[in-house]
Amino acid sequence: FAFILGFFLVVPFFKIPSQKGVILQCVFRSNFALIGLPLATSLAGQKGATVAAILSLVTIPLYNILAIFSLEYFVQNDGRKTDYLKIAKGILTNPLIIGVMAGFLVLCIRAQFERLGISFRLADIEFLYSALNMAAAIASPLALIVLGAQFEFYAIRGLLKQIVVGTVMRILVVPFIGLGIAYLLFPQYGGAEFSGLVALFASPVAVSSSVMAAEMGGDKDLASQYVVWTTFFSAFTIFMFVLVFKAIGIFQ
Repeated sequence: FAFILGFFLVVPFFKIPSQKGVILQCVFRSNFALIGLPLATSLAGQKGATVAAILSLVTIPLYNILAIFSLEYFVQNDGRKTDYLKIAKGILTNPLIIGVMAGFLVLCIRAQFERLGISFRLADIEFLYSALNMAAAIASPLALIVLGAQFEFYAIRGLLKQIVVGTVMRILVVPFIGLGIAYLLFPQYGGAEFSGLVALFASPVAVSSSVMAAEMGGDKDLASQYVVWTTFFSAFTIFMFVLVFKAIGIFQ
């Protein structure tokens, strides 16, 4: 729903093609991997982590596919006929999508080996597993540090409208609608389920959105502003949503 909501927001109200895809990406794409999963774990323990992990199987690949489509569609649609074949090629050749598919393929191969009684995991090579684990843990925080170092306050003046609209949609409007619908339609949901949903809807925009925007012809400055401002203000809005759910008895 967030993608559709964002699409019908950017088409009539924003004119610059390189900004449209970036704004749309900000509306629907949360930082589920870096902030969402730990948040769900802190709210509901192992049950919350399990719910978030299940959600991530669908949402993370979907986020990346929709993000590529958003950026390709509006940049290509700048006075030209949209080349859907090129968009499809961009999705299939994107490093994030290739990484997800390669990981899925490795899991399938490993499952077949286990059926044959051959058990092997990367964790068995302890030094290599530890090194890769540490590199993975520092990747997104390091990206935030780099973005912070490149942050320019002067850019706010020319992008104020876009920054305000995208940030408010990402950390207030989308979580309010998404969590509100979930609360009304699924009253049987408890803390574990809502911890995953809070992580999914209320997290700031993904750090990788800035890199992806730069690589695909989007407005890199605007994308970087979104990462910084949604990350900063989400500390307050996530607290607010959690406090409300705690008050109504969802989180004990």
